[in-house]
Amino acid sequence: DMKVSVAAIVLLIAAFCYQTSSAPLGSDPPTSCCFSYTSRQLPRSFVVEYYE
Repeated sequence: DMKVSVAAIVLLIAAFCYQTSSAPLGSDPPTSCCFSYTSRQLPRSFVVEYYE
C-alpha cells in the first residue's frame, strides 16, 4: 500500500517535471492571434502594457 502511494507520487512528479522542461524558460509561443494584424490604429487607451 505504501509502495503504491510512493509510486503514484513519483509518477506525478515526473509528469510535472517533464511538462515544465519541455518548454524553455521565458518562452512564450505565439498563438493564432499573433499571425493576423489589423490595419486600423489601436486606440492608446486600449493598450495596458507591451514588450518589445
